[in-house]
Amino acid sequence: MPLVVRRSAVRLTLLGVAGLLLILTSIDLLGGHWVSRAPESNPVNIEEPDGATQLTSRGQVTARTQKIWGYSFAIVGGACVLGAIVALASSRPLARVDGDGIHLRLAGPGRPLSTIPWKSVMSVRSGVDETEARVLFIELDKVPGDLPADPWDARWHGRTLTAFTETWTPPGEVVAAEADLILQSVTAISS
Repeated sequence: MPLVVRRSAVRLTLLGVAGLLLILTSIDLLGGHWVSRAPESNPVNIEEPDGATQLTSRGQVTARTQKIWGYSFAIVGGACVLGAIVALASSRPLARVDGDGIHLRLAGPGRPLSTIPWKSVMSVRSGVDETEARVLFIELDKVPGDLPADPWDARWHGRTLTAFTETWTPPGEVVAAEADLILQSVTAISS
């Protein structure tokens, strides 16, 4: 049975919640003023303090600044929510380990998985790279020609492909262990 890797649903949900908070903040900045301070203004008619008001020069600057931040928060928050919803609804795996080899999404989002056959794989292990990011190291005997030279969410170090696993479910350690078991059984059968 193949091991299928997807994006972490917890991280995507947290991204969506952060986007919702940004949208709520933008609504407050653009007119709600439940938490943020309303721009400073003076009454137009001194005899009617609750009547029409006119923004002071400081109030005009505050209003412009709040509009800029409000629209920015709305755009970024909307993008976060939309991205999280699309990623949660998408059923496309990021990786798969099965009897044919290791399949990784190296060509980019929305593209098919790239296959690394077991006959090309020398070793698979998990660890951290020089930037302290969790990664999957796949050392190859020879690099198949159909793999991208500039992979998405991974990079080449000679004949070793380093795939970033920070957002993977299951984690890279589980994927490396499963891949190593399959690699050992494939090499035992072929020898």
